[in-house]
Amino acid sequence: MRSISPQVKSRLRWFSLVVLLVVVDYVSKLLALHFFEEEPVKLLPFFSFECYCNPGAAFGFLVGFPKFLMLFSVVASILFAILIYRVPYHRFWLGLAFTGILAGAIGNLIDRILRGCVIDFLHFYIGDLSYPIFNFADSFITLGAITWLLVHVLHKEKVATESEAEDSEAS
Repeated sequence: MRSISPQVKSRLRWFSLVVLLVVVDYVSKLLALHFFEEEPVKLLPFFSFECYCNPGAAFGFLVGFPKFLMLFSVVASILFAILIYRVPYHRFWLGLAFTGILAGAIGNLIDRILRGCVIDFLHFYIGDLSYPIFNFADSFITLGAITWLLVHVLHKEKVATESEAEDSEAS
């Protein structure tokens, strides 16, 4: 019997995690619609569950362009699926970053297709200062992008440090 290569195992892991995260996002939005659509539920002095149907992108950006947002989500999903497929199996954090971004893009795309808007329901605030309402898909995208940025910066530093070490050994 032939064993599965580490690269194939890595791809299976990332795409399985994408499916799991999309399901978590979808179920959380269904629960939000069921329990919080009528009126917000204040959980803490700075946090509430509050359903909002966002027809735009982050912070209400591009509200009047639903077809563009759908197309952008499809293109981004294809791009990040390809990136996940191509990420070397030993680059764990890079795979995780791309997985979060893909899962978030697909989660919000599903909402746009089914509802014409994205269901947001997590609301943080302090007094009159309010952070825009968001959802798990938005969090997956944000955490994925931050991880990708950190991987990029730290990888550059690691390569530079290794290069400097090689130069000093050669002298």
